[in-house]
Order: sequence, then C-alpha cells, then structure tokens
Amino acid sequence: MSSNYAKKMAQLSARIFGQLPFDKNTPNGRLIQRLAQKPINQIDEYSMNYYPRHQENDHLFKVLRHHGLYRDEHRDFIEEIERLKRLRGKGKRERKIQTEETKK
Repeated sequence: MSSNYAKKMAQLSARIFGQLPFDKNTPNGRLIQRLAQKPINQIDEYSMNYYPRHQENDHLFKVLRHHGLYRDEHRDFIEEIERLKRLRGKGKRERKIQTEETKK
C-alpha cells in the first residue's frame, strides 16, 4: 500500500506529463483512450496514401472510347443532345470566314 503523499505525487506527475491520473478501464478512460488515437483516415492500414491519377485515367478512357473499347453513356447522351440541337438550328453557330471575294 502506498502512502497518501505518494498517491498525490503520482497524480501530480500524471497531470504534468499528460498521463491519465485514473484507471483506463473505466468507461471514461476508454473514451479518452479512443479519442487519443489517430483518426481512422490517418491510419495507414485503413486509408490510401496516394491521390488517384485522374488526368491519366481520363485520357485513357477517352482513347479507349475513341477506339470503341469503352462506353461512356453520359458522354454519349451529351453528344446526342448537341447533335439534335444542331439539327434544329439551336447549336453553336459556325463563323463564316471572310475572304477577299466576299468583302467586295
């Protein structure tokens, strides 16, 4: 059994050096232990340490789509809407290039 003085000094030491002054098996101690851990997204086992290569993947999918090996239904839909707009005369207008003959 330790003396009252030893207990007080142990508590003071724990407060100074950031240790828990009470048992970690209590519900409050377990909560503090859980909060003291790193967040899950910073633990290497649970998170990726790289950014996906978006530009390279985008270029690869465009090339594959051009060769007919990949189908992007959203892009197909957008192109179909633009094609229908052009047929109705609602799309972007093409500029006429003025030549010497048209200026006269």
